[in-house]
Amino acid sequence: MTSTTTKLAAAAALAAAALALNTVSASAKTCWPYGTIAGNEGTAYKIANAKQNARIKWRIRVRGSATAGMGWTDWGLAANRSYSCRKKNGRHRCRAVATPCKA
Repeated sequence: MTSTTTKLAAAAALAAAALALNTVSASAKTCWPYGTIAGNEGTAYKIANAKQNARIKWRIRVRGSATAGMGWTDWGLAANRSYSCRKKNGRHRCRAVATPCKA
């Protein structure tokens, strides 16, 4: 094999291993069986900041829930994630809604 062929084969093997690892971790997550949780509104002049604030408020709501806790607060693992945003008086107001999941 040439050096380029060897590098391509190694890259392909690494990509396949990464896909397999990602599949295992995705199937290993457990989602909260009681439905979705909506956080309080996050507000900001920029919509990206309003969404970030909404995610923070969602985490606070999840953490404060009677049956959920810190292990469930990862927005990246949450299922059915969505935002509802509106603009009022020049500020964006967003609410984050998702089903908490943990790895």
